[in-house]
Amino acid sequence: MFFRKLLGKDCRQLKERGDSYLADGRFADARHAYGEALERLPGGDEGEALRAMLNAGMTVAGNGLAEMNMEEAKLYLNQNNTAKAREYLELAIQLAEGGAVREKAENLMRGMDSPPVISPVKMEHGHHGCSSCQSVQHQDVTDNAEESLSLEDRFHLLTQALPGGLADRYANLGEKFAYGYIELHEGNLDAAFQAFTELTAIERENDILLYELGALTFRKGDVAEAERLFRASMEINPFNPLTRLGLAQLLMFTKRLDEALTELGLMVKNGLLANEAQVMIGDVWSLKGEDGTAIDHFAKLLEDTSLQKVCAERLVPLLTNQGREIEAQFLAKQYLKGCC
Repeated sequence: MFFRKLLGKDCRQLKERGDSYLADGRFADARHAYGEALERLPGGDEGEALRAMLNAGMTVAGNGLAEMNMEEAKLYLNQNNTAKAREYLELAIQLAEGGAVREKAENLMRGMDSPPVISPVKMEHGHHGCSSCQSVQHQDVTDNAEESLSLEDRFHLLTQALPGGLADRYANLGEKFAYGYIELHEGNLDAAFQAFTELTAIERENDILLYELGALTFRKGDVAEAERLFRASMEINPFNPLTRLGLAQLLMFTKRLDEALTELGLMVKNGLLANEAQVMIGDVWSLKGEDGTAIDHFAKLLEDTSLQKVCAERLVPLLTNQGREIEAQFLAKQYLKGCC
């Protein structure tokens, strides 16, 4: 009993450490802490509840690392170093826990092998009117146009992986939005926030602007305002897949799991990032402590070849914890190259 309590304490401390790392954007450290915590799970219901929370943390950390590697890949693409960019994209695909994130990396990889299509966004370097950007920076890019991708091509590359025909809509939002979007993906959150805030104040009925501002607000830690922006975006366009995904993730983050299940179910019904939503439904069942339901759900998803790896990664620990080692080992060998 003493050792079980000690094990549980160590696990909770590691989870708290991982949560702290995650909040600071230290995804690699968070992933390591969560991984160690999973090795120290106590038994019983407490262990099952911790496992679900740790798996959710691992998903966020893995996707965060994948996004970071994609950003590195984009920097190398700007330098026309496709070999190095490919290395980072391959790593992003390996780290991605969600179907949408992995698909984004795969689309970027495919985009490297095809000629760039010039975005209709027109950039007037040096006098674009975006207060968050400095003209000298854009002049530098222009001067090196032959050595790196143009701003138009960079914006196109960033948006081509968007789902549901959103790429064309993003391209039509204008020059200031394009610069704000590039700032966001280069990690300049304050500049992006200023640009999106100014644009939203002018155009209040645009679901994309409200979503992007909401996602950035959520990232900055203002959960209540982020939810307001997501719901405002959804009222304007209930079929924007990114808005629905953002709201579902927020509901999971705030532990409103029944609401999250409803939202994810509607996403599946309406074909909005349905694969991503299906996996998240299983995660929600795990968070609710309904491991049997989660196992049944993930097992059905194994029929979809694009979801086999991500579902097997979730099924192996769930089955192992229920004493179903033979099934867990089979899945690990079949879909995870023998790792469990």
